[in-house]
Amino acid sequence: MRRTRSILTIAVLLVSTMAACADEATPPSDGGWLDGITWILDRASVQGLEPDAPATAHATILFDDEGGVGGTAFCNQYGGTYEADDADLTIQVGSMTEMGCEEPMMSMEPAFVDFLGSVRSFTVDGTTLTLVGDGTTLTFDAERHEPLVGTTWRVDGLIDGDVASSTIAGTRLFLLLEADGSAMGDGGCNRFMATYTLDGDRLSFGPIETTTKMACKEQGVTEQEAAILRALASTARADVQGQVLSLYDGGGALVLTLVVA
Repeated sequence: MRRTRSILTIAVLLVSTMAACADEATPPSDGGWLDGITWILDRASVQGLEPDAPATAHATILFDDEGGVGGTAFCNQYGGTYEADDADLTIQVGSMTEMGCEEPMMSMEPAFVDFLGSVRSFTVDGTTLTLVGDGTTLTFDAERHEPLVGTTWRVDGLIDGDVASSTIAGTRLFLLLEADGSAMGDGGCNRFMATYTLDGDRLSFGPIETTTKMACKEQGVTEQEAAILRALASTARADVQGQVLSLYDGGGALVLTLVVA
């Protein structure tokens, strides 16, 4: 079957389509299912684009059943269209957000987007998607949809306005929401505790208190921890897509991204 449609805006594609499909993204055992699944670029393919890519380097792609495509290209989110006919596949990226990210994520992004534009065919084998372009092949794994509560989430990126930054190398930052309404985590230097309220996708934290009083000697760690605690304090909404948790403030701005630890 051949599918096509006009270019979608990122907001429609990534919010409406991805949210609707996330709970159903369980590939059939016999493979062959392309759409309705969030696919994450596997580690070998990430290193094929950049051998020194950090462990947090993250790229995804999602095909909907009406010809829309979108995902994350290491730094920014993208949207566009695709056409699939048996094993043939073409992708056109038509829109992207414009956040600035640290290297090497910033330079990996155009290589990934250029590859998507060169794709000519695909195969799906169970939980593995392979895209074949001009002289390059990348493989993706189907993401599992993790529960918000009870999962240990590792902080992956801080967003300040339209600037996104990765975490400082060597720092361990995580967040865990317990079923009893308590939350705990580590800001990279000190541990913290809080209560939280969850109603659908609406999430807010009560007063956040650090439980240790360590002085962080590494440059920037104290500032990073303060930024993470501010982001949590401003959180008003949570969105889980596969193994990625995004936190938004009351104005709808993305403030923090986390991945399954």
